[in-house]
Amino acid sequence: AKEQGGQRIQVFESWMAQSESEHMRLNRELDDALRENQLEVYYQPIIDIRTGIISRAEALLRWNHPDKGLLAPDAFLSITEQSGLTDSITAYVLEQAVICSLRWRDRGDEAFPININESPASFVTRSLVEQWRTRLSQVGLDESRITLELTPASINNIHATGFNPVKSLGLAGLRLHLAIDDFGIEPFSLLALQEFKMDSVKIDRDLIRDAGQGGDADRIMDGIIGMAHAINVQVVGVGVETDEQLQFLSRAGCDYAQGYLFSRPLRKDDFEKLLELDRQKTPS
Repeated sequence: AKEQGGQRIQVFESWMAQSESEHMRLNRELDDALRENQLEVYYQPIIDIRTGIISRAEALLRWNHPDKGLLAPDAFLSITEQSGLTDSITAYVLEQAVICSLRWRDRGDEAFPININESPASFVTRSLVEQWRTRLSQVGLDESRITLELTPASINNIHATGFNPVKSLGLAGLRLHLAIDDFGIEPFSLLALQEFKMDSVKIDRDLIRDAGQGGDADRIMDGIIGMAHAINVQVVGVGVETDEQLQFLSRAGCDYAQGYLFSRPLRKDDFEKLLELDRQKTPS
């Protein structure tokens, strides 16, 4: 009743106590998870379609919950945004990604590229962008090799605020790399591709699911790939599970692919073994 302005009556229902209790419990447990190292970053390979080699990875947060087992972000993301823990968790994921990016350098001593899903709730803050600039500067990642993935909706929201996170870094030799996730379904301003200097777009998995069947999905993806390449933006097909889907993406000129056809998200050590095996197959 107070939250609705006071001076009023709110009839109590039993579900209210249960809902609040569950929220408070998860909030407390997530706070504990940060302190007790229950959070873990998994990595899913992103494949260069032309060569078939692992070119980069996406960092995916997991929560090793003591009672519920391994939880994906969908199970607790809303709690992080409401509890104020988003920046702390983002800092953790960034730290882990930077460590692995440097550890998995290639034969030319280039840091390994890693993509991170960023929460729209925290990304628009200047303090978070400053945090990224400080950390990337400390480790000397001039080319950063870290790419932030944002949904079309969050990019539109950022655009509406007038805040350009790419320009705000303002550091010589350091550029914030951005990618658009779930591209092709949600409404999106194409001008943002240029304004935010997007490096890549990731085609929505709902389109990939119907790829190679000669329908509307194929025509939409042909258009996306052609448009992206016309402005020097690379394209990643996400959720690739069949050879038919991969063959279509290859014919359409898509640059990269990601999905269970290649690998599920892996723990750090398992991904490192997969990457080493992949590099052994590649001529020096």
